[in-house]
Amino acid sequence: MREAGRRGLILRPMVAVLAMLLLVCTTSCADKHPPYSADVTIDQDDAGDTIVLKRGDVLELQLPANGTTGYANVVTLSPDVLELKDTGSVSPYGPGDEIPEGAGYTEIWYFDAARSGTGTLRVQSLWAEDLVWNEEEAVYVLGPESGEVDPDYGWSFEIVVE
Repeated sequence: MREAGRRGLILRPMVAVLAMLLLVCTTSCADKHPPYSADVTIDQDDAGDTIVLKRGDVLELQLPANGTTGYANVVTLSPDVLELKDTGSVSPYGPGDEIPEGAGYTEIWYFDAARSGTGTLRVQSLWAEDLVWNEEEAVYVLGPESGEVDPDYGWSFEIVVE
């Protein structure tokens, strides 16, 4: 009877340590994917489409990305019918996987349908040297030294917020 009690005293701390390790691994090893439930999800295949949202809806924009190419995605909206909530990423590679040089991933952008109206959401993959990291919004923006960007370059969506 005493030995069973001792095993219980030893196992409880081990279970607690294992639970803590599992929590640390799932939060630090996982992709950065914010916990938003999207009402509408769009990607490059939907380019040119009209996307209709209701005020308060969450729009998830999935973009192909590859940080090793020297290019970064820039998303612009005119006028501001959406507000950026957060960004994240999803990789096809798991913790411990060998990631090939030049391997891509998917950027995830979350927007709130904040104001009624119609706007154009444009996505452009631009040379990173022309961009500046906007820490407040956690996105790249055109830097003051960048040249003029062709407004027809990239792909876009018409966004209607009812």
